[in-house]
Amino acid sequence: MQENKKRIAVHALTLLICLLMVFSIKMKVFAGSSVTYISSNKRNVGITFTAQPGYHYDVLLYNRFKKKLARTNCYYYASFSGVTWKNSVYYYRYRLLNDYNVPVTNWTELKPFTTISGNRYSLKIKSKNNRTVKVRVPKVKGVSDYLIYIGSYPSYGFRKSKIAKPGQTVVLSRYAGRKFTWGWRYYVRIVPRVRKRQAQGIIGTGNFLFYKIYTYRYRYRYRYRYVYY
Repeated sequence: MQENKKRIAVHALTLLICLLMVFSIKMKVFAGSSVTYISSNKRNVGITFTAQPGYHYDVLLYNRFKKKLARTNCYYYASFSGVTWKNSVYYYRYRLLNDYNVPVTNWTELKPFTTISGNRYSLKIKSKNNRTVKVRVPKVKGVSDYLIYIGSYPSYGFRKSKIAKPGQTVVLSRYAGRKFTWGWRYYVRIVPRVRKRQAQGIIGTGNFLFYKIYTYRYRYRYRYRYVYY
């Protein structure tokens, strides 16, 4: 009788340890992916994951209609070639598999990203002596709106400035409640957003356009680069 109780206790403890291991893996996998590469012609996409020793990822790619385009397995980097086009919205999701290709996590929710070309945006100086900038965002199918942030440093301190509808032109002239100051550099992030579901609102995509603005008196200069995160 005592031996049976010990045996049952050992089996219960083993099962509990297995469940805790799977739960910890799930906690890791849902926080470890980002779109880190999109080619200039938007035909090649790379997604980086957090490496999990002894496991690999099963990754699915979808178009804006949630139709499956491609599938691949990887350990930490998934590459898709020839299935995406410029100026569109795409989604991906993934799950974790063990060495026997048995799933140890459920599929993640769909994660959006865009392939909008940088030249589809427009940034113009309203006046040489007026400290205002006009930004026009493009119309792209699948994009609900654009969230515009302004900061005085390139990597932190960004504040929400405007929400622009596709095709709309907005005027930027203030940061932190004050007009743009001559001699300062300002940084603008434009994040495309998509409507996830009717009941779940709008979420940002996994990449954004990044402008750097130089405010020198009698002249304005700016440049942009497309950034993924």
